[in-house]
Amino acid sequence: GRISIEVLCSKGTYIRSIARDAGGILGTGAHCSALRRVSSGIFSVDDAVSTDELSGIIDGAFTGKRFCLSAIEALSGFGRVVLKSTALKKAQSGAQFREDEVKNLEDAGNEFIILSEDEKLIAIADIDIDKWLIKYQNVFSGQR
Repeated sequence: GRISIEVLCSKGTYIRSIARDAGGILGTGAHCSALRRVSSGIFSVDDAVSTDELSGIIDGAFTGKRFCLSAIEALSGFGRVVLKSTALKKAQSGAQFREDEVKNLEDAGNEFIILSEDEKLIAIADIDIDKWLIKYQNVFSGQR
């Protein structure tokens, strides 16, 4: 027999392991014959643009779908750090900056986008707020 399930889960969930474990519990064995991710964070297949729609957009057609996001919109699930001008060059070179050089901080875990005061994306970093340790993942301005 076959069953079909929908799973809403966080990153790091191994769906194939769930199938295997369910088969073990049932005493039958089980595996995934198909697996499809329909959303991740703010992205959903419902918002996707087909290749035909994309070709039409390139040719000037209007599909009614918005298919292009700014980097800041795409990373909206990350925390935000807005830097004072004194920390800008430090962040642009991938260096540590002090907590008192932050103009605004919106915490959403350990992953942050680092922005200039005029809302330009400078970097993506993992920041341990308690220890104030910054581990840069990407720096988009200046040299590292």
